[in-house]
Amino acid sequence: MPKRRARPPAEGAYVTSLYVRRTPPLRLFMRRVGLAFGAALVAVMIFWFERDSLRDIDGHVSFIDVVYFTAVTLSTVGYGDIVPVTDRARLLDALAVTPIRLFLWLIFLTTAYELFWQRLTEEWRMKQMQKGLVDHIIVCGFGYSGSSAARMLGATEPERQKIVVIEREPDKLEEAAASGFIGVRGDCTRDVVLIKAGIETASAILFCVRSDEVAALATLTARNLNAKVRILATVKDQDNLRLLKRAGAQEVIAPSRLAGHLMADAVRSRYTTRFVSDLLAAPGGFMRITERSANAGEVGRAWRDIPGMLVIAVERAGGIVGFWEPGEHRILDGDLIFAIEANPSAGKIELAPPL
Repeated sequence: MPKRRARPPAEGAYVTSLYVRRTPPLRLFMRRVGLAFGAALVAVMIFWFERDSLRDIDGHVSFIDVVYFTAVTLSTVGYGDIVPVTDRARLLDALAVTPIRLFLWLIFLTTAYELFWQRLTEEWRMKQMQKGLVDHIIVCGFGYSGSSAARMLGATEPERQKIVVIEREPDKLEEAAASGFIGVRGDCTRDVVLIKAGIETASAILFCVRSDEVAALATLTARNLNAKVRILATVKDQDNLRLLKRAGAQEVIAPSRLAGHLMADAVRSRYTTRFVSDLLAAPGGFMRITERSANAGEVGRAWRDIPGMLVIAVERAGGIVGFWEPGEHRILDGDLIFAIEANPSAGKIELAPPL
């Protein structure tokens, strides 16, 4: 039988560093009550079979007396009207009933912690974490696309702490937590969830959700909450590219369209698709695309003389200057460089010939 998934809470926000699979509070409480009654029943049975070793002030120990004695013993009240009088009864009380008593107290304490104190602690830690979230990146959806993007963006531990994952599925949030990301459980189309994730101070938000309609609604919501945040989204149907851009997304990607182009190109080319796929596999690929500002040591040098990279184009004065334009190109102060460079951590590029 498949596991039932807990419904997301109304405002759905949990910090993944504290995230565990949530059991509904009523079910958790009833489960603990059942364990407590079970432990108490074991103690009643022990005392009932050893009732001849107990002494009551009236000289007779009934089943009600055994239940009463169990209750006052486990609760550590101990009125003293019923007492064990034999060594065997005292050993049973010390070695069998005392662990049950401690077990019951442990159940009560952990239940109180999980139902009340832990939630308060998580809320406090969430507020403290929100205060430190500035210029972070929000990834909505931790499926294949979302998890790949998050892992590429969070290559180091400090970078992972600047990524917040929004998801509805507990299993995926646990996976995000295991990867070191901060997570919020909820619906990315809701204001309260985006605010919990720090949308007002985020530098960018990525929508990698399963539905184009959800992506459009979430884009409108995010743009309404932060007019300056950079919004990127994926769509399943390329006809929705224009819809997402009108909703406020700066960049919209249709993975199916990109895959189609690569497959069509692979029909006639031998290595083009492999090179492009390698570029898209960063940071694990042999090559990577770099976008950065020119440094002082590069200003005045020809593009071809920049070591370790192949300069494709630069952004200059609001326009693009590409390698395809005639003349000798040199780096100027203030240029934004677009280049392909080798990934030093990947080793030597070795592409096997096509079969």
